[in-house]
Amino acid sequence: MKITELLEAEDPAVPSRRGFLKTLGGAAVAAAGLSAQDATGAELKKLNILDNPKSRLLYDTAKPYIKGTELAQFMAQCAHETANFSTLVEFGGPEHFKKYDPQFNPKKAQELGNTKPGDGERYKGRGFLQLTGRDNYKRAGEALKMPLEAQPELLENPKYAAWASVWFWFKQVRDRVKNFGNTKQATTPINPGLHGLKDREKKFANYQAALKEPKKHPGIKVAAK
Repeated sequence: MKITELLEAEDPAVPSRRGFLKTLGGAAVAAAGLSAQDATGAELKKLNILDNPKSRLLYDTAKPYIKGTELAQFMAQCAHETANFSTLVEFGGPEHFKKYDPQFNPKKAQELGNTKPGDGERYKGRGFLQLTGRDNYKRAGEALKMPLEAQPELLENPKYAAWASVWFWFKQVRDRVKNFGNTKQATTPINPGLHGLKDREKKFANYQAALKEPKKHPGIKVAAK
């Protein structure tokens, strides 16, 4: 697919891909302009994502903008954050989300831009990279022209979640990582506490191996565990 086709293609989840590219900056435009071709069937089988509609949608959305080792890291981080693409919503009940709420944890709530009682649960982690907090929902919504602050549950829809995750990666992750082969570096902007680092490293190694494997040697699949 050429860049002009990519930009003009209609997508009900994202009104303007041209506008989306502009929000990501020159690096994204350059990446998309290279040759935004779909992955081959063999490559997708190696990544073991053909069987999961959510991961396939995410991969297809991200590939025009994110390449190589960075793409492997992006997919690995998303796989961890979604428990192997099984959920787009942060685990936990009302008590758990008090940690984001201004009534119960004002300091953390201020960091996230949560200003009203109930914002902790309302703006809980959603999407492939668990976007959290009123400020993040607002900024992503403004960039993508989606009413995310008013309707945060939209990020439970894989189409919206995929675009929001690519936006988050460019705006919050890419500039803070010097080496995408270093999973600790890539995890820090997403989860400063580095929770689940070993699992993230394992997933990255699997995705990296699948993406780098020569096409004449089919076979490796990303382990779900």
